[in-house]
Amino acid sequence: ILEMHPKNLYMSRLKLYKFLTQWLGGPKLFGEQYVNAEWLELKHRHLNFTIEEKNQWLYCMSTAMLNLNFEPKLKTEMMSLFTSMIDTMQKIKK
Repeated sequence: ILEMHPKNLYMSRLKLYKFLTQWLGGPKLFGEQYVNAEWLELKHRHLNFTIEEKNQWLYCMSTAMLNLNFEPKLKTEMMSLFTSMIDTMQKIKK
């Protein structure tokens, strides 16, 4: 999944931070119109995700939460949300 991103990950990390902040109910750092499954699918359409990429992305999110010492219950809830988000994105894509 890393190959889908530019070599310099600064902008990718910044976009993910802004998106997740807003998606989780924080300040609208990303923009009102951008935090929905349709926009996500549109911006990622060219990547043609497979189940392998989906699992890699979920693994990255899980590892990040582990490294940040998330409480197990919160990590489980977040993984459910992340899975639902990527599944919705894939359904829209078909």
